[in-house]
Amino acid sequence: RQFLNDPMANVAMQYGSHFAGKGREIVDEKVNKLLSASRLKYYFAVDTKYVLWKLGLLVFPFHRTNWSVTYNKSEPAPPRYNVNAPDLYIPTMAFVTYVLLIGLIMGMQQRFSPEQWASRRVRLSCGSASKWEPSRSASIS
Repeated sequence: RQFLNDPMANVAMQYGSHFAGKGREIVDEKVNKLLSASRLKYYFAVDTKYVLWKLGLLVFPFHRTNWSVTYNKSEPAPPRYNVNAPDLYIPTMAFVTYVLLIGLIMGMQQRFSPEQWASRRVRLSCGSASKWEPSRSASIS
């Protein structure tokens, strides 16, 4: 109680909250700059023809001879117009499919529980798959 009446504590609280607010503004600005909807929209600008072409390219990569990215003026052409452009649609759908297949397989084995499925999904999305691989390969050999 005495801490709240101390003028120095009040000044320190105001000073700390001011810097916390400024820090939050800077973080929000940087996150919005890196993950803005317009920047992400480029990587998801695909159509059915592109997806089929890209899946075929993943299965038969040796048929492709031109691997260069085409440009419209000074920026790369969107993935829907250039099969060599980077996209996030295929990896995102692969991840979603993997998670759903894990749920289906666990359900068919009568081992499905939402908590276990959610924890597995969280482990994968947090990047523990890269940590899991070396330890798993060490225990196999």
